[in-house]
Order: sequence, then structure tokens, then C-alpha cells
Amino acid sequence: MSTDRLLDSEGGKTPLFKKAKSGDNSPTLNPDVEIPDSEFELSDEEIFDNITPTCEDVPKPVELTTEQKSVIKMAMGRDNIFLTGAAGSGKTVTLLQIIRKLKKTLQDNNSNMPKVQVAVPTGLAALPLNGRTTYSVAGWKPDSFKMPLDQLLGDDNIKKRTIKALRKLEVLILEEISMVESQFLERFNLLLQTVKQTKKPFGGIQVIFLGDFYQLPPVKPFEHCMICGVEMAGAFDRVCKSNLCKDRSDNIPFKPGDKWAFNAPVWKQLKFRHVKLEQIHRQKDEKFKDLLNKVRNGVDLSDAEWHDLIRPKVLPPNAFPVRLMAKRFDVDRFNDSQLDLIKSEAKVWEALDDSCQLYRNELDYLRQHEINRKVEEYKIAISEYHRFPKRLTLKVGAKVVLLHNQEQKGGLVNGSQGTIVGFVNAQKWPASVIQGDHADW
Repeated sequence: MSTDRLLDSEGGKTPLFKKAKSGDNSPTLNPDVEIPDSEFELSDEEIFDNITPTCEDVPKPVELTTEQKSVIKMAMGRDNIFLTGAAGSGKTVTLLQIIRKLKKTLQDNNSNMPKVQVAVPTGLAALPLNGRTTYSVAGWKPDSFKMPLDQLLGDDNIKKRTIKALRKLEVLILEEISMVESQFLERFNLLLQTVKQTKKPFGGIQVIFLGDFYQLPPVKPFEHCMICGVEMAGAFDRVCKSNLCKDRSDNIPFKPGDKWAFNAPVWKQLKFRHVKLEQIHRQKDEKFKDLLNKVRNGVDLSDAEWHDLIRPKVLPPNAFPVRLMAKRFDVDRFNDSQLDLIKSEAKVWEALDDSCQLYRNELDYLRQHEINRKVEEYKIAISEYHRFPKRLTLKVGAKVVLLHNQEQKGGLVNGSQGTIVGFVNAQKWPASVIQGDHADW
């Protein structure tokens, strides 16, 4: 990634942000800096993480219920909406129609810098909606929250491309809102306020949140203090024990329930119109729907009801579903046993752990704590607890699952599954731009 993109249009070091006023955590965008359009003219190969749908990508209108039509009317009236409902209630169908109509109304035809952006916590969940991950939209990396808030929102860490995209953003649609941590929402709010140069919640844009808080919760909430970035103590009742963090010096703990997005202060500021879709479309059997609702609401089932839910597993021929196991040792043992059953030649790759200077020495944002952070990441990378193995053995015919986003536009995201059909020598692979979550490291 060229470091020229981190400089101003003249190649100098004019800061993108002015210093924040005392007591204000969000820096102010410097109006003296112009961000030229040429900075963001990317080739097809470079556009690897932006697959926001055009009107043609979204299915044409379907027969909608009265309650679905009312939600669409609210969206077209530019209301902020929280849309919820049980599985199969038509949330996604409604969302697709909202996207189509909003993009048409706003004449949103720029897929690189869309006015209507769909964001989802995981890459795999983003694919059916032609969306992007929440981290990608914000221009963050998984470890960005190790930084203090003022640094996270500082001119060293907000990319020019992210600024350009967020300036043009008019509607943000957050799907699977139950998986979004409350402090992530607060950080996102401050980011948009900074870029949009306003104190209005989420920078004054329209926001539409969808999801069911009975479903998946945020993963590892409150890992890092929002103010100072240090790792929080304890799995529950997390507190910041950093002496440097005056904002958390009282050590007020975060309770497990605080993790939900609706407990973020900005949630109330957005003044949502709350809508719950009641009609279930996915199931026609009323008795089965009643059982599903009982399970969803945590209602105890009778023995007869449990018996009704039991059914034999019916898998198509040659189906090899992913198995979930509690321990990595069991996972490795099972995978090795399955790999041994494949008679094709094994290919082995050894991990090459190395470090390099990522930016020019004179760039003042590469400070010592950043170097120390990367040293710590390196230590984790070579430890036995890293999610990527030191040695990877594969064979043609082996089933594989991607463990990080490789190329969203091509559908290669964290969780994508496939079967190895062959190997290509890296030296013969056509040259392309490095892709993935850490492409600009």
C-alpha cells in the first residue's frame, strides 16, 4: 500500500484533523485539507472490500405484507428505524426492498463511494446482502480498539478513503445489530461525528438497525477500555485498571447486560421508530411455530413437545457438514484423521513470521507504542495459541474453511467453505494487489 495516500495532496504533512478541545474526545476535521477525487480512483483489482449493491443487484419487489409496507414507508420518510422480529418474520426481505428504493431515490449508483451502505458484523453474513463488514466501513482493523480513543479518531488512523466514503454516506443500515457491542456503536458514532463535523448522532445520517436480540450476542465485549485502549480485567464485571485512564479511575464495572447495542447512549439519541414484524413467513405449521417461539423466549417445553422437535438427521449424499468441537485438540485430531483418508499427495506450508518497516521513517504517526504493539502481535503469532497453525498440510479433495477475509468481492470471507481442487505455484500466480483485513499493514 503506497504511503502517498497517507499524505496530503501536496505530499506534505498537513494534519487531516485539528487538535481536539480540552475535554472533547473527538478531534475536529481540518477544513484546510482537500481530499482529491484522484486519491480514490481505484482499479478493479484494488476494490476488494466494497460490494454495496446497485439497484439491479437487489431482487425486484415481492408481495409484501401491510406491516412490511409500513416499515418501507418509514424508511422512505427518512426516519431512523429499529426493525426486529423472530426468525422468518421477513426482516431481510423488507431490508432488500428498502435498499432498492433508497438507492433509486438517492440516485446512488457509485458502488465505490455509496450513499446507502449496508454493514454487517461478519463477512459471511454480509455476502447475501452485498454489504461490507462493520470494521471495513469504519476503516478499522480487529485490533484497532487497543488504541486510545483520541488516537483511534486521530489523523494518523483514519484513512483518506474512509473519510471520503463517510462524507458521502447518507444512510447506514446495520444488520445483525445484536452482534454489535454497545461501545463499538459509540466509537462508530464518534467517527461519523468527526468526519461529518457535527455533534448530531451518527453525523446526522439516517440509520436503520435490524436484528433480533434473542439471537447471537456480541463476541468478547468490553475487551479494551474505550478511552485508553488497555485490556479490560475479568470476563464479567470488566473494569479498566489503567492508571493512565482518568475517565475510568472510579473503576465502575461493566455488567454483562451492558454489552447490548441498545444500552449505548447514542441509541436513545437516535430516536428510533421501533418496529416488530409479527407475521412468520418461513413456517406454515402453527404448532411448530408455537414451539419455536417457546424456544426463542426461553419457555420450558414439555416432554411431548421435546419429542415433537426430535427428528432424524437427513443429509444429502456425500454431504460433509462442519463439525463443532469445544477444544482445538479435538478439532486437530479429527481433521488429521479425515486428511489421512485422502490418498492424494500432501502439500506442506511452513509459516514464515517476519517483520518489516511498513511506512517511511519520517512519518510522525509511527510512534514507539505502535512498534511495541506490533512486537506483541508477533509474539502472539508465533505462540501455540494462535488461530493459524505454524505448519499447514493440505491435499486435493480436502474440505477447508477460511479463517479471515481474503476477498469479499469474490465471496472469500471468514467462514467461507470449499474443497481444494488443485495448487498453483505462487510465482506463476498473476500479480495483484494484496487483499484482506490487514492488506495495508
